Amino acid sequence: MNRKIKFRAVRKRNNLVFNNVRELKFNQESEFISALFCGNHGIYSWEYAHEIDLLQFTGFLDCDGKEIFECDLLQSTSELICNEAIGDSTRILRVSWYQPNGEWILTDNEEKPEEARNLEFCWDDLKIIGNIYEGVKDEI
Repeated sequence: MNRKIKFRAVRKRNNLVFNNVRELKFNQESEFISALFCGNHGIYSWEYAHEIDLLQFTGFLDCDGKEIFECDLLQSTSELICNEAIGDSTRILRVSWYQPNGEWILTDNEEKPEEARNLEFCWDDLKIIGNIYEGVKDEI
C-alpha cells in the first residue's frame, strides 16, 4: 500500500500553522517529543510536543485538489450532508479522527462523533475554507 504520511504543526501560543513538518522525534517508549518544521523565510525550528498540536493529512483532497488535514474546516453543499428540507443548503464541518472506528469523520458543533459522516464517503463535494486555529478564510 502506498499512501502519503504528512503532518502540519500548530504552535499553541499563537495558533501559527506550519505546513512543512520535516522530522518527528520519539523517545524510547515511542512517545512523540518534538518536531522540526520549516517556518517563514526558510528558517527551521524545533518545537517540543507540549508546545504544538500535530495535525495529520487524511489522504483525501477537496474539490479543488487541496490536501485535507485533521482540524480543517470544510464547506459542503451536498444533499447527503445538508438538510435542505429545513433550509440548510450549506454546512461547515470539522475533520477529526475517530479512534473507536479508526476513521476520519466530519462533524459540526451539534453532532456526537458516533453520528458523524465518514470522510471517505463524501469528500468529493467538500471545499477547505479554513481550520479551527485560523478560522474561516475570507476567500470563499
